[in-house]
Amino acid sequence: METLPADHRAPDRPARRVPPGLLAAAVLATAVVVIAVFVAIRSGSNASSSAVNGNTPFTIRGGLDKPVTDLVGQPLPDLPYTTFDEQPASLSKYRGRPLVINFWSSTCTPCITEMPDFQKVFEEVGDKVSFLGLDVQDSVESGRFLLEKTGVNYDVGSDPSGDTLVKLGGIVLPTTILVAADGTVKQLHSGQLSKEQLTEAINQYLLA
Repeated sequence: METLPADHRAPDRPARRVPPGLLAAAVLATAVVVIAVFVAIRSGSNASSSAVNGNTPFTIRGGLDKPVTDLVGQPLPDLPYTTFDEQPASLSKYRGRPLVINFWSSTCTPCITEMPDFQKVFEEVGDKVSFLGLDVQDSVESGRFLLEKTGVNYDVGSDPSGDTLVKLGGIVLPTTILVAADGTVKQLHSGQLSKEQLTEAINQYLLA
């Protein structure tokens, strides 16, 4: 039997090539995983500030963890808010006149959709009813941009923590509250309102 020399080595085998299709699939799968992780991280940190599709109201951050108070038929609490000029204000400013309070945010799709309709109704009712829009969990800059976009020019303010909304019984955006001239809360509506719906509600609860 012939013995191979001690320094003899078997010839190198050619490296196995990865099929181009398999390599492309691996790269694509890795990219999908990276994107999914990124989206999951962003969703977990800021899920409730994302705009929703259609007319579905979305929950404010922390809203579901707090009790909902039914104030319909009760006096409107004198709760604070902040003007867009960063001045303190309160709901008592509107005592003696019917009031529409609309809670909204620049990241809320149904809010953006309904605000031009609120402006139209505001212009139609004139000085018969006061309107107050409160921007919830939003920056003043984003709020001002949305006001310019939607043409809203009635009174506005900020509810940066969302506490005022929650204390009035709301947990979603948009939320609209109708208050009679004597300060009694007549209706709390969660979700988008059309021009016709808002007009009907005002006529029924505030101007009847």
